[in-house]
Amino acid sequence: FDLTGRVALVTGATKGLGQAFAHALAEAGADIVIGGRDAEGAERVKGEIEALGRRAVVHLGDITQREHAQALVDAGIEAFGQIDVLINNAGACVHRPSLQVTDEEWRQVMSVNVDAVWLMAQIAGAHMVERGRGSIVNIVSMSGAIVNRPQWQPAYNASKAAAHHLTRSLAAEWGPLGVRVNALAPGYI
Repeated sequence: FDLTGRVALVTGATKGLGQAFAHALAEAGADIVIGGRDAEGAERVKGEIEALGRRAVVHLGDITQREHAQALVDAGIEAFGQIDVLINNAGACVHRPSLQVTDEEWRQVMSVNVDAVWLMAQIAGAHMVERGRGSIVNIVSMSGAIVNRPQWQPAYNASKAAAHHLTRSLAAEWGPLGVRVNALAPGYI
């Protein structure tokens, strides 16, 4: 598995799964665009990627807003000339019974887990479709297909189901145009 000469953009890359994805892609030879909101974490991950001998660029912002999502993609293209891989990893969850979830909490989870996935896929996807190649991996969850116990997380479950079906829709549309769109649905990590 060799990604030499490729550029991967990872959202939510400052910790957890996103950090691990960024490392794995860099170890395979990709240069990395680090997206997130934590400046200190982003700089730490950038240093780790560079220690692996790869190039990295950081762009911070709120990708639930179109202008921030566009700026993240633009930063990667400006730094490296292309985006070959998008890992849509940023996510949010509220662990609370449904009768206690506020409208604000519901919107926050949907905004990060569905709207940001849509914006990043649409913006990076336009670049990839124009080039006739690319790969988008949306990080969904097993919670998009089952209800995990013991915690209650209705907004998270619904958002991950939506992101999974969005993945199917984009895959059907963009596959013939040279852009693969897949979902990865991890369990507890």
